[in-house]
Amino acid sequence: KGGATKAFHKGEIDILEQLFKDLASRSPGPSMDKDAFATFFQLPGIIGKLLFKVFDKDNNGTIDRGEFLSGLAQYYRGSMDEKLEMLFAMYDGHEKKSISKIELTTLLHSLVTPETALASTSKPLTPAAKEQP
Repeated sequence: KGGATKAFHKGEIDILEQLFKDLASRSPGPSMDKDAFATFFQLPGIIGKLLFKVFDKDNNGTIDRGEFLSGLAQYYRGSMDEKLEMLFAMYDGHEKKSISKIELTTLLHSLVTPETALASTSKPLTPAAKEQP
């Protein structure tokens, strides 16, 4: 709870603890699984799975109350450096303190949703293609 008590006031912590209990009740055990986490964050593609990995500090496949509160504190109330660390950790899949070309490609592909893909097809992508007047 340490960092969360500094990031959130008592009323917010009470609400977040209730939210955790609700989400954990949708999971088989006492902690929150990936599916319950995904219902809360509703992030596109692989992004939700990567964020789950960052919240799951002990890498046991679930998020306990402390991990949830700590992750939210960093996600919502962290400094710019803390948020950048979290973002970097999401895409450093091999935890080598670097992001490979494949990891970067995965990141960029995960940002393309059907809506953004459709919007981008309205204009040509190559310099050789010219719009008709």
